[in-house]
Amino acid sequence: MHERRSVHPVGGPDRPKLHSTDEEIDILAYFCSHPHSSVRTTYNNELPLTVLPRVWVQQDGSPAHHTTVVKQWLNNEFPEKWIGLHGPVEFPPRSPDLTPMDFYSWGRLRTAVFLSPPLNQAELQQRTQDGCREITEQPLDRVRRSVIRRMQLCIGINGKHFGQAL
Repeated sequence: MHERRSVHPVGGPDRPKLHSTDEEIDILAYFCSHPHSSVRTTYNNELPLTVLPRVWVQQDGSPAHHTTVVKQWLNNEFPEKWIGLHGPVEFPPRSPDLTPMDFYSWGRLRTAVFLSPPLNQAELQQRTQDGCREITEQPLDRVRRSVIRRMQLCIGINGKHFGQAL
């Protein structure tokens, strides 16, 4: 699937249920057989009217999905029934907020490796190894302190988003 959203019929008044139904399996099967389909297209064309009142939409972390127009559409079509950043039901913190490989290492390596496009796989591998060797103890000490601070922030706000506090 090229889109990382999931659609779940609801099990209770505030949150989607955690087990599958035939309807959910049908929706998933539709997305698998139509990988370029979007939630909007599926909503407009494919979902039976009997299912729509029980459908929840869960956004992924793509910045394009956090635009005003997308949120307005979700608020109109799925009032109080969508999960996403600054939506009616917030995402829990994502592990990249707490994982040094995501918040530090990959960004640093990406900069070192792709300063200019590698010409071949051997050059890509060499640049990656060189980039790893260039990471010294000093920045890793800062990363360790950052992990502790991030975990304390996450605990301090009861597991909610804390990226804005970094």
